[in-house]
Amino acid sequence: MLQAIPLELPFRAAEAVALGDLIVGSVRPGPLRDEVRQRIGARANAGGFETLRPFAGSLARDPIHGAAFFIAMDALSAGPPVPLLLRIASSEAPASALYPRATLIARTRSAHGPELVINAIPFGASDGDAIRTYAKDVDSAFLPRARGLQPLAAIVTADPATDLFAAFNAYRRMLRESGQNVAGVVCEAGDPETFLDAALWSAIRAGWRDGFSAGIRVSLANGLDAAREIVRRAAGYTRFSVAAAGDQLEQCAALHGHIGRLGSRQFDFELSLEPCDPTIVVEWIEALRRRGCAVQSVAASAINRGLAEALRPLNVAVTVNASSAGPAFGARLLLEIRSSDGNDPALITEAILSAPARLRG
Repeated sequence: MLQAIPLELPFRAAEAVALGDLIVGSVRPGPLRDEVRQRIGARANAGGFETLRPFAGSLARDPIHGAAFFIAMDALSAGPPVPLLLRIASSEAPASALYPRATLIARTRSAHGPELVINAIPFGASDGDAIRTYAKDVDSAFLPRARGLQPLAAIVTADPATDLFAAFNAYRRMLRESGQNVAGVVCEAGDPETFLDAALWSAIRAGWRDGFSAGIRVSLANGLDAAREIVRRAAGYTRFSVAAAGDQLEQCAALHGHIGRLGSRQFDFELSLEPCDPTIVVEWIEALRRRGCAVQSVAASAINRGLAEALRPLNVAVTVNASSAGPAFGARLLLEIRSSDGNDPALITEAILSAPARLRG
């Protein structure tokens, strides 16, 4: 639900104008590159802003009007931070068709010449419509992507709005230091749409445009129709971990087909069988493949030599909890890192940065 901006602004309008001047003075015609965002972020951090904190990595052009920009920020002058999205535009640019209910903050002459019009939009983790508009219509680089067998160290969290900003920053640090993109999130409980909104919001504020896996647990325990309903509400996800019993092969295949028909993007399909007997798992994977259902990974409480040897010729990865990841036995490993309630951002960062050693087994 869209939240109203307080009549008394939670930041100084003059600082929003200064931020607009900084952006307009720094961006040149052509593609908006990360080095420009980084330069704006460094100057903003040194610029003495007291009532707002911009997230320079979120900066993007308005796709409809090239003389307008969007940037996420926190307003800081009225108690807890108030997350907002600013639209900074030349007065010649029409009002935003993407955010028609934006609140006018200032209209003033820029230090760099053009008159600027600055509007604000509520942009918290629960402002789903605004978040999805940004990710789909402003900058689609923030949307999740299928990963296949690429390395993965996904965060499992019940509190994405708190945990995932730190996680995406850690993913960037790992990408910079090791060249590996292992970014992923997993929703195992709660509302799938609310979770994904918070994940997208965190990625936008962190400026993470390098793609991430958005995973969700789906159980066939309550029947195929119930599983289809979960998938319907998780249409934006790219990884589906399906828990099935021994007599539910056909339901599993039907659910795979349903996922494929529902979304336009590629997706990863994970099989979760209990017990995870290597012989039965292989039989299921081969049976699903005959039905046109590709399996990218198998969820396991722990990996053993028998499971690793059985899956290796099938080119299927094993997903295990990072805390129980022991010897890989030559298997492809995908990791899930469980974030406990109230987890310290430093602990999340440490868990992600230690993932490469565990991925190697």
